[in-house]
Formats: sequence, structure tokens, C-alpha cells
Amino acid sequence: VAMASLLDDTVESLKASVTSAQDRPASVKSQVFAKLINGVHTDFAVVVYSNRVFMTVTQCKKIGNLYTIHRDSSQKNGILSANTLFIYEVKCILGAESEEGTQAVRLLAEKLDTSRPLLLSLTIPALDRNTVLEISEALLERKMGVQYGQVVLGPPGSGKTTYCQAMASLLRDPANDALPYEAAIDVNELVQVEEVMSTQHIGPNGALVFCMELLEANLTWLLEKIKTLQGHYLIFDFPGQAELYAHHTMVRNILSALNKEDIRLCAAYFVDSHYANDPGKYVSAVLLTLNSMLMMELPTVNILSKVDSVEKYGNLDMGLEFYTDVMDLDYLLEFLNDSPAMKKYSKLNKAIADVISDYSLVSFIPMTVESQSTLLTVMKAVDKANGYVYGSGEERNIQRLLSCAVGGEWEHDRIGAARDQFMESSQESDEEEEILKMIACQNQSRT
Repeated sequence: VAMASLLDDTVESLKASVTSAQDRPASVKSQVFAKLINGVHTDFAVVVYSNRVFMTVTQCKKIGNLYTIHRDSSQKNGILSANTLFIYEVKCILGAESEEGTQAVRLLAEKLDTSRPLLLSLTIPALDRNTVLEISEALLERKMGVQYGQVVLGPPGSGKTTYCQAMASLLRDPANDALPYEAAIDVNELVQVEEVMSTQHIGPNGALVFCMELLEANLTWLLEKIKTLQGHYLIFDFPGQAELYAHHTMVRNILSALNKEDIRLCAAYFVDSHYANDPGKYVSAVLLTLNSMLMMELPTVNILSKVDSVEKYGNLDMGLEFYTDVMDLDYLLEFLNDSPAMKKYSKLNKAIADVISDYSLVSFIPMTVESQSTLLTVMKAVDKANGYVYGSGEERNIQRLLSCAVGGEWEHDRIGAARDQFMESSQESDEEEEILKMIACQNQSRT
């Protein structure tokens, strides 16, 4: 059944939906394009919903047969393995069914390798294998998939760029022998801080604010760059100026626009662990962390970085878990008020501590790039926060998803490795425990 001129109306409506993104749900994405297939002009229209895909491919300026495609697998007992075979069930729901058409649709579905149900109209006069392969290549070039990544934030000197290099190395393909840390997308191509400082006659902080405002105004440039990285995991290394996250909305608006393009992000917020040696600095850092979490409106994993040097400036007043879990800050206020200069601010300090405790949102994962085990702990937390473990396109069965979603996490899994490796006080307590055990054994043998 062919409906002349229906495709023209469909194309126009899809173009309207593309240009008015604010009028459609964020879960719906669409695009219309054309390409030469075997030298013949071919029109493509794709609409991607959260749980299904509609696609039409035609060389006749009209819609022909409609097919539904559902994917099933040869899994046993709900377990997917590397040898799992996927089976595509194809049904013709509109038009005259033919074996040639069904075979072509099944081949196209196998090449696209989509797990979502597909509604497909394929109107091509010559449905040979080479034509179908060319069509699949054209669609894969324009594939609109979900991307995942993390946004690295934090004060200057907290180890953000070093972390980005270490995490990129951790996530790389083991077969890749060399992966230098080069930015796949460099904002310097759009604007440079030094140039803004010289032309606008402003300082570095003001120039960074200007650059972020310019990036927000040129989001199309950023999105076009990201489209060339389909299938890649994204790591955004942001500048360390706190005002970009705590006082202005440019970064939040940029990240919100990326989220609408199905780029699911998690904020990794860094705080240098040496702040834990000073109660005043630690409370201030936690307050800034809380402020940034509320401003960014993203799932956030807070990281206590450089934990290998946490006791470089002396032993901590409390155990490491006190600072990672942000426990009752009233205990820290006692140390803070010991300073004569801080006594007159005791009420202010108490009010700040109460704000942090009342929100009860901030906790930290200790990490150092020198320890792969702590990097892995951070990676697992980030993958949960941005949803990568639940729907990254890698096939998973329902048991694994539920296990990851509700699985318990022991305290030692979060901070044990860092505490055991880098805390002298932890080693001393272990020695004391061994001595106590020896004494208990001796007493027991005497009785």
C-alpha cells in the first residue's frame, strides 16, 4: 500500500519537531536526512523514543510496507553470554508481505543491532544485499544513541586534570598501547582565556566567566563536536574557579542542554584531602561542595583526592571515616573553637555546620591516582550515578541490574583500601589490636 505525498507531510512535521525541541518531551529525538544509495536519492526519517524507534527509508517519495521488529535471544536461564545469538522477529503489519522484503528488513535490523522495538518502512525498488548494507551504514553514521560521561569539578589544585588522565587510562581499551591525554574537544578552538583578557581588559576569573557565557551561547558548536564522538565515554575537565559552579548558571545550563541530548552525566566533585587537617578549611570545603551539588542539579560523587598525603601535615583529629561520611560536625567545632581567633565566630560556625548536617547530602570517597583500587571504587560509584551500569547498551539480564541497584556496599569497600594503605594511625591501631590479642591469648593460656 503506497500513500503518495504522505512522506512529504511526515518529513515536514519531523523537521518542525526537530527545530522546536522545547515543545517535545526530552525522551523523544528525531532527524531527517537524505543520502545517495547506489547512486539513487534516498530519504531517511528517524524518531527515537525512550523505548522504541520509528524509521522510514524510501527512494520513491512515499511510504510503503510497514514492519515491526522485535529482538529476542537464545539465552538460557536469563543469562547472557558472549555466544548469545539474537533472533529478530519480523512482521509485516501494512502492505503486501514478501519473502524478499522480510529478509531485507531482518538483515537491516541485525546490522543496526538495536535492542528497542522497531517500526520500519522500507520502500526500496531493488532490495539486494549490497543496498541494505549501504542503508545500514548510512543509518549507523547518524545513529542517535545514549552517551554517558562525567563532569569533573572542584577547586584549583584538587587534582582534576590528573584524575582525568588517570581515569582515561583506566577506561581505555587494553589493546591500545598508547593513549596520550589529548582533549578530543578543546574549547580553545572556540575561545581562549588569554585573548579575552587582552581584548576585554579583565582578569583571569572574569575571562573564564566570559568564556563560559560564550560557550553557552554557542552550544550548537559543542553539540556538533560531541556528535562526532558517538559510542565514546565522555570526561569533561572543567576549570577550578568556584564561582562558575557556586554563583553563576552558565555551567548548569550547558549541562542541562547536554542532558536533553541524551548525554547522561554525573558530577565528580574534588576536594583536596589536606583540608581534613584543618577543621575550618574542611567545613568550608564541605559547604562549597554542598552549594555546587545544589547548583549543578546533577547526580554527584564527591571525592577526597590525594588521600595518600592526607597525613602529610599531621595526624587527623578524627578517623578517616569521620571526614568521608561527614559525621556530626559539632565534634569538629570543638577543635575549631580552640583557636582564639575563631572563638568570636562560634555561633556562625555552628550555623554553617547545622546547614550541612540538615541537608545531609555530602559524603566523600577517598582516592589517589597512585592507587588503582581507589580509582576503581570511584569508577563504580560514577557508573551507578550516571546510569551507565543500567543501560549502556551492553546486554545485561534483570538479575544483574537488580543486584547492582540494591546491592549492599561495605564500609571497607569505600574507604578501607585508602585507610589501610595511607593512614599511619590505622597501622598503629592494627598493631595495638595485635598486641591486645596476644595479651588475651596469654591470659587465656594461664587460666
